[in-house]
Amino acid sequence: MADETSGNYYDSFDMVSIVKSYYNSFNQVISAFPNDKTSFSEADLEQLPKGLNYGRNENKEKIVKNIFNAEQFHEAQAIKYSTMNLGMNLMKLDFSPQSMEQGPSNEGEFNPDMSVYPQNEDGNYSKEALFMSFLKSYPPFPSPNQVVFSPEAKVREAKLELEMKANPSFSVSLDDIMTGKVDFASLLKGYAQDGWLDADIYA
Repeated sequence: MADETSGNYYDSFDMVSIVKSYYNSFNQVISAFPNDKTSFSEADLEQLPKGLNYGRNENKEKIVKNIFNAEQFHEAQAIKYSTMNLGMNLMKLDFSPQSMEQGPSNEGEFNPDMSVYPQNEDGNYSKEALFMSFLKSYPPFPSPNQVVFSPEAKVREAKLELEMKANPSFSVSLDDIMTGKVDFASLLKGYAQDGWLDADIYA
């Protein structure tokens, strides 16, 4: 069912589709645990991924492409900053006990009422609390197929799409670099020769 909004960007949005899409991403992130696991200890939280890289499917919905532990996430960040993004969309994940209890520090971010998801009697956290914590790191924004845009928004979206097509993109994927399929040093040198990076440093 599509819900009406009070803003001037969306005329309506499909809440069921949005929640389903993000819950599927959440299940990918916690896939190291059994699907029927509903209670998570602090030790379990520590084992969860520390970051992810997302892309978009044919419907322009956000999908998780890679999940990282702390070391892998830092490496991915270094690659992103060294290559002018390389088309990567990195998000840091926070499943700490503090994330289960407090809202985000920046005003305007997704800020669910975590008091609705108190700790269990044994001190563990529910899967619902974990999902809300995930959404605080990976804010839920609808894709174009999940909303009806207002006339003003349609104009802005069309302009943005044209601007994106006009910008150069990199065809090398993060997977190619992380697995060694593509030589990182050679990649940087190529970007320097093309004028995208400082030639004095990388050439």
